[in-house]
Amino acid sequence: MKRILTPFGFIGLGLLIFVFYMLAPFQLNPFRDFSVVYLTNKAFLYGIPIYSYPQQVEFIKALTPPGFEFHPFPYPPWFSLITLFLGFLEIAIAAKVW
Repeated sequence: MKRILTPFGFIGLGLLIFVFYMLAPFQLNPFRDFSVVYLTNKAFLYGIPIYSYPQQVEFIKALTPPGFEFHPFPYPPWFSLITLFLGFLEIAIAAKVW
């Protein structure tokens, strides 16, 4: 019996869905609740610890509009690690993929 989704087929399907969402024409405001996950991951990629709120605020000031209120990361550390790939993308694209 043939397998419908082999591991390569599963990865290919995931990449196809990922590319679709990157190119999708819908608009989202990325500076809402998604920003906590994204900006924490972005800071982590630059060497700032996940729960170091003062260092994150200093780093994030350059990435966000004036008056943006950033909240501390409320999730367990594994959540940041499984969503770390979002930090490599631009915030608008990462919000669509999310």
